Amino acid sequence: MDLKNHLKDIFVLRSKIDNYRSRASYKLLEICKKYKILKNVMLIIDLGSYPGGWSQILKKYLGSNSTIIALDIKQMESLPGVKFIKGDINNFKIHKKIFLYLNGKKVDLIISDMSPNISGHNIIDQSLMINLFNSALKLNKKILKINGNFIIKVFQGYNFKNYINNLKNYFKLVKIFKPYASKTFSKEIYLICLGFYK
Repeated sequence: MDLKNHLKDIFVLRSKIDNYRSRASYKLLEICKKYKILKNVMLIIDLGSYPGGWSQILKKYLGSNSTIIALDIKQMESLPGVKFIKGDINNFKIHKKIFLYLNGKKVDLIISDMSPNISGHNIIDQSLMINLFNSALKLNKKILKINGNFIIKVFQGYNFKNYINNLKNYFKLVKIFKPYASKTFSKEIYLICLGFYK
């Protein structure tokens, strides 16, 4: 999408009116409405948080008693009530920072809107996506509480079925969802993983 069309994008326009940091906020709103993922949720990890649109939604609907840890390789402007960690999910030192902040607590919900820097080369991009996926899943297995939920963006490609099959080893239910706010030409899709069980 070129800049001119992007600026005419209904979700870009709405985000300015609603004072959201990103049009991606509406993707999370759709997911929350359809799958009720914020019920009984107080401790959340937001992976790939920049520029903060998803953390904004979480804080708005969960209130001041919720704890949100946001992570991104890009510096995110601060948000009240959100702990931001700058770093790469693929770096185990960043995992250790999250563990230290949690201090033994388990997380209710992990959301991931992470995306690799797209090169345009399918094999390279898929490899980068797999690394992000594996790092996010590894983090889930260590800090997500039993019956906790996980939302992750992936790109449809030759590894798409592998993503789903892998997640089914850890979650009671895995659903595929493409939000209305997701651009129609985009290969992005969200996997809604409900009921972590091991």
